[in-house]
Amino acid sequence: MRSGVVISGVIVAIMLASLALLANAVITGAQTPASDIVEARPPNGTIFRTVGVGVVRYTPDLASISIGVFGRAETASKALGIAAEKAGRVIKALEEIGISREDMETTGINVYPQYNWEVSPPLIVGYEASYTLMVTVRDVGKVGEAIDAAVKAGADNLWGVMFSLSEKARLRLQEAALKLALEDAKAKAKTVAENLGLNEIKVLEITVSTPFPHLPGPRPIVVKETAETPVIPGEGQITVSISVVFLLT
Repeated sequence: MRSGVVISGVIVAIMLASLALLANAVITGAQTPASDIVEARPPNGTIFRTVGVGVVRYTPDLASISIGVFGRAETASKALGIAAEKAGRVIKALEEIGISREDMETTGINVYPQYNWEVSPPLIVGYEASYTLMVTVRDVGKVGEAIDAAVKAGADNLWGVMFSLSEKARLRLQEAALKLALEDAKAKAKTVAENLGLNEIKVLEITVSTPFPHLPGPRPIVVKETAETPVIPGEGQITVSISVVFLLT
């Protein structure tokens, strides 16, 4: 019986020693150096979130005109030849007013059969060919002159005028709109800080929206049949908005 007691006492002693070692290991592991601990503490001040908006208005510096000509004949080749001859005259007329051939692009050439639908089955009675030319006018003041030159040279159709911005102008205007948006956000932060009795303003975060230019459409006004067709491009705008997080202290 005594031997049993002794053995039990040894087991208890071993268990107590093991628990002591385990406790010591836990305490030692918890004593991580202060330099390895990152504490997320709220900033000492007031967080102010706002949106700044900058708007820049502009007049487009590019215009695109879609011009079409037709040719009709008893054969497809003759119809296409007539359309090609008209297109050549239009291109020459545009070059004469200073539009470079590099600013002209052929966007469509088509030939269609013409049918007599009053007989059964319908019979092909001829062919119609179409030729479409896209013209970029880099001086928007010449849009009306370009339209008149094309029509006088034989253009049959005009599919409207599209105004746009050159890449250089777009980047310059976006930069100007961004500066205005920043000024707007800073002015709001300053107003809030002054009313709260705070002095220092720091920027914590800025998010800039993707600017999207609003392009105006054409506004053609015909004054007289013999006068140049005036086209007023109107006014477009670029808007930039930014979300800013300020720290006011």
